[in-house]
Amino acid sequence: MFDDIGEPAARPRILITQADLDRACSIVTDDEQAAAWYANLQRHGKALLSTPPKTYDIPDGRRLLSTSRAVLDRVRTLATLWLLTDEHQYVDRAYEELATAAAFPDWNPSHFLDTAEMTAAFAIGLDWLAEAWTDEQRDVITTAIIDHGLSVAAPGYRGDDPTGHTWFIRAEHNWNTVCNGGMTMGALALLGEDVDQNLLETILVGAHQSLERAVAEIAPNGGWAEGPGYFSYNTRYLTYYLSSMQHTLGTDGGYLAYPGMDGLGTFITDVTGPSGRPYDFCDSHTSGLIDSSALLWLARTFDKPAWAAYQLQSVGDDGDAQDLLWYDPTLITGSEEQAKPRAGYYPGAEETITIRECWNDPDAAFLGCKGGDNQVNHGDLDLGSFVFDRFGTRWAIELPPNNYNVPGYWGMGVDGGRWRYYRKRAEGHNTLVIDPDGTPDQHPFATAAVERFERGPDEAFAIIDLSAAYQAASVRRGLALTKGRTQLVITDELVTRKPTSVRWFMHTRAAVDADGATANLTTDDASLVATIVEPADATFTVMDARPLPSSPAPEEEELLSDVRKLAVELPEVTDERLTVHLGAPGESAPTGRPLQAWCTHR
Repeated sequence: MFDDIGEPAARPRILITQADLDRACSIVTDDEQAAAWYANLQRHGKALLSTPPKTYDIPDGRRLLSTSRAVLDRVRTLATLWLLTDEHQYVDRAYEELATAAAFPDWNPSHFLDTAEMTAAFAIGLDWLAEAWTDEQRDVITTAIIDHGLSVAAPGYRGDDPTGHTWFIRAEHNWNTVCNGGMTMGALALLGEDVDQNLLETILVGAHQSLERAVAEIAPNGGWAEGPGYFSYNTRYLTYYLSSMQHTLGTDGGYLAYPGMDGLGTFITDVTGPSGRPYDFCDSHTSGLIDSSALLWLARTFDKPAWAAYQLQSVGDDGDAQDLLWYDPTLITGSEEQAKPRAGYYPGAEETITIRECWNDPDAAFLGCKGGDNQVNHGDLDLGSFVFDRFGTRWAIELPPNNYNVPGYWGMGVDGGRWRYYRKRAEGHNTLVIDPDGTPDQHPFATAAVERFERGPDEAFAIIDLSAAYQAASVRRGLALTKGRTQLVITDELVTRKPTSVRWFMHTRAAVDADGATANLTTDDASLVATIVEPADATFTVMDARPLPSSPAPEEEELLSDVRKLAVELPEVTDERLTVHLGAPGESAPTGRPLQAWCTHR
């Protein structure tokens, strides 16, 4: 593919083409949504004219990332405004930003995401403002891309990087996509310039070969194992790579045809509940709809109006330059909404299951649950965990991630420091804890597969084998939306090798009043009742969201005072079935039944 690159396409070619600009010029006057985004863009751009450039700042001692991202946002905003207005003040301010960052001692390659995102910013600046630059300005930008970006990455692609900074080349997660995407943008922007073409070929070939590792993780149907937050980050740079390759070389490298690519947007719509919150497993820094302008590009590419509609709902009137340039109103207005499945299964994304009562009703019931792999990047000891929405409320919640800089946060081995923190342990999730003794409360290298997944019109369920996570003979969890897919039933079947203490946990921000086998959960707007169906002598307690007395309690972790934990403790389990029902007041709980008897066709 890169043997004879030939003449690159006309500029702009990084992310966008002239056709995107022509459409944007038209819709900012004809389309209400585009006009709102353009007004927002103008406000942002005007404010930048009097804002000083970003400086070289690594506030946590490790990351320049916030600076790189700010430069990227600023350059893209200013360049877009110049392209749409022809006002040279935006060019002058963009160059001030770029020249300042070009003079940095480096772009912090020890945390290569910083280098990649800064290279992306410079690629956009060079490409989108190509007609405005003087020879001297173009030389400053070009030299910075080469010296701070491509030349730093090239040894890794050649297999000879003594610094180890380019370990992302062998990764299979977001670092792969972001770093390869940023480097490719830089190389494509320089094609046709008077620079070392061998260097550009090294980057393009190496990045393309490395990227396959990450793209393969999207199989089989579009999920992303790092959760919805990192889905957004990964997909952003994947579309940056694909669009820039298409526009510059006329090819996407074959990746658009890979299994799962045509399901990327469906994954993120599926894992978003009626409450407007995603099933935010792993280190997901989000509590609302996922903001990903990549959905607009993917929607056009695969003709999926629902994906674009999701992004419009997510950003409202706060769309940025990329939203505006990738937005096509005809995709929304010219297509009819298709019926969407009410349940999804993503085996490649942590064995994630989503089940909902219906679409387009904010009060509908929604279940998200997972098996997966405790070693997934950004993962937790959360096999068997779940979230639950009904009446517009997220009743069973995921806790937000910790500060990434706390000691040991990235240690994921058997003795890893990550498992010292409550929010990373099983006890900080909506799953089981068995015989807690201060060690990791699920095996750090355990995996859990979905054993059965069935969907019927009135009931859908998943059964997950959790046995590998615990020191027990057999642990299986079934989760079902039943009674018209409105009520949640959770059944755990446990067989242990000796009498064992078992704890069942569910985290919530609702007020909880527990009385024996019943607990009332209330918010300002809604109520829910939890009932222990079996065993007959089990009772609920309400606990604070904090470590058990036997668990580590590192002082660096900030505990959450607004979260409670509904709990059930079974002290001497050898062979037991525990069933909990969550329904509205007045809805009767079903009788308990073994998992082998679960069937959607009863």
